[in-house]
Amino acid sequence: MKNINIEFLYYKALMERGDVYRFIGNSVSARNDYEMSLKIAEAMPDPLFTVNILEKLNLALHQINDFKGCLNVLERALTILQRMNNKKELASILGNIGNVLEDMGRYNEARDKFKEAESLLEGIDAPELFCELFSHLGLLSEKEGKFEEALKYHQDSLRIRVRIGNIVSIAHEFANIGNVYLNTGKYDEALKQYKRALDIFIKTGMQYGQGRVTNNIAGIYIMLKTYDEAAKCYKRASRIYLHMGDMLGYATTLSGIGYARLFKGKINEALRYFKMQLKIAREAGHAPTLLIALLNAARAHCEALDRKNCEKNLQEVENNVEKLGSKAAMDNMRDKVTGMRKRLEEYEKKANIKKN
Repeated sequence: MKNINIEFLYYKALMERGDVYRFIGNSVSARNDYEMSLKIAEAMPDPLFTVNILEKLNLALHQINDFKGCLNVLERALTILQRMNNKKELASILGNIGNVLEDMGRYNEARDKFKEAESLLEGIDAPELFCELFSHLGLLSEKEGKFEEALKYHQDSLRIRVRIGNIVSIAHEFANIGNVYLNTGKYDEALKQYKRALDIFIKTGMQYGQGRVTNNIAGIYIMLKTYDEAAKCYKRASRIYLHMGDMLGYATTLSGIGYARLFKGKINEALRYFKMQLKIAREAGHAPTLLIALLNAARAHCEALDRKNCEKNLQEVENNVEKLGSKAAMDNMRDKVTGMRKRLEEYEKKANIKKN
């Protein structure tokens, strides 16, 4: 009994230290503590100890964009829970799997997992899980360009989160709602939501949230054409993402800095940042980031009236668009390619008029 108690205390200490590391953005140290804790948990009689650590390990792996690792640990948790027939925990794991698939650009599979989780929760009192599912469905709808649907999901999620009283999750939902307003051109509303979120993230020391919201505030400055302010925000966000080891998050800031340079007429500087983003996307094998980086590079070549390289980038987008999985996301990306080609044609016509 004494040895069991010592093992449990060691398991708990490792888990709690891992939580602290993850909270401050040190995801690699968090992963290491969770992996050590997992070895102890697997020897314990209650399998829910193992499931608990697998879920935490998923969060740490997610922060460093190890999506294959995430799916591996979540599938292990799913197998344990299926044997136990624990519907509430099963729904939680299915939601987490959906979240990872969403970040991998596999939108149709993600939506299926979210809906499967939602059906498992019918008749079960689980407000925490419902708000997470609504939040993920909102993010998914936003990526597919369904902004009205996305806003409804996020507002439903926020109402539940306020009732529960989890302050950090409330901040995340403020940020999600801000994203929808940003994408629909309501910049004042977006900035209001972002500042509410950022205030909470700073007070709670939540690095991931600070990076995400600072990045989004920079996006508003881009739309308002205050490019120097935008670049400052993007650079602050980039330092946070690098500290956390989140290279895909870092890639989004490179995109932003690139556009801040591009809109000031510094095409070569912009292209340098877009190429850095493209390199990270290729190394990560992350289709959504890859396609965005290619579009960004195409835009820089378009501004330089470099038809050859612009078309080269656009063709690579077309060759890889099927990797997005979702028809809505693929159609949205194809529309952007068409728009870029039209932009290039307009620029070339204006250039010819000036020559003549």
